[in-house]
Amino acid sequence: MPYSIKRRTLAAAFLTSLLLPGWSFAAPSEPATASEAMTASDLAAVAKLARIRSDIQRSAAGWQARLTNVARLSFSAKQRMTGVPEGSHNLPSFTNPAFEHPGAAALPAQYDWRNVSGRNYVSSIKNQGQCGSCWAFAVTAALESKAMINNNAPGSNLDLSEQIVLSCSNAGSCDGGWPDQASKFLVGTGDANERYFRYTAADTACSQAAAGWRNAAYRLKSWKYVVSNATPSVSLLKNALYSSGPLVTTMRVYEDFYYYDSGVYRHTSGDYVGNHAIVIVGWDDKAQAFIVKNSWGTDWGENGFFLISYQELSGDTQFGDQMTLADGPTITPSQLSPAGS
Repeated sequence: MPYSIKRRTLAAAFLTSLLLPGWSFAAPSEPATASEAMTASDLAAVAKLARIRSDIQRSAAGWQARLTNVARLSFSAKQRMTGVPEGSHNLPSFTNPAFEHPGAAALPAQYDWRNVSGRNYVSSIKNQGQCGSCWAFAVTAALESKAMINNNAPGSNLDLSEQIVLSCSNAGSCDGGWPDQASKFLVGTGDANERYFRYTAADTACSQAAAGWRNAAYRLKSWKYVVSNATPSVSLLKNALYSSGPLVTTMRVYEDFYYYDSGVYRHTSGDYVGNHAIVIVGWDDKAQAFIVKNSWGTDWGENGFFLISYQELSGDTQFGDQMTLADGPTITPSQLSPAGS
């Protein structure tokens, strides 16, 4: 084995033994193959993990970091795991007064649409892959939840097609898109089951969808901005979440977020990577955090979910402030008339 590969392999093994639970350091008894040797990007990821853990400890941020499925990606590949453009999108600074005050009953200290008296209204975690389609995944996930809520079908794990939204909505592409424009598509046209157009992680032509998908589409009757280009309050988001169901929202993503394992996330270190769309599914006042669904697969975070500190509403991630959307009632395929199909 060339000396440079051997040295890199030994260094990687030693660093990994320090940083990853369950690993132990030992010099290899047999020469490592090129595929077994850690790459330069792996070494960089391990070194960055050490810095992130140090920053978390120094700032008492209260979350845990590890080498996730996306932590090893190059910076450009990490950018493709986001997908909401920068800027105001020509939207006014707006906070919806309809969500500024709770209903008649006081809100609970903890609420999670995955467990409402033992019933789950949140669909399974997906993975957008190397395509900036988070905006399509977020609005699809919210529609899935809203349909399960409206149809009193907890645990049905409705699985709609992100590819239909990506390819047919004209709201964006793998280079990014707008969640609100995609929501307009879900009102006018809707989205059908995954089997009509399976995800390709590419800008595949809409014509490739299976025939009949429009007649089998789930649609929204309406949706609302909870907030746009303004910093929301915790109570505003909680009121909207409790009354409307899971909320599509946005956040600024930094490099440390790719290493998130568990706990309540606060940005601690790393460069800004991109703007991202996700779905708020609950809150926990004891943890002072929102519970959020991501689209990076189940290997990342807490089986694909994360908690984010209430402080991040006014923090570096600007959680919720570019836009947060609440879905109205849904129309299921059985309710669609021929004229509306």
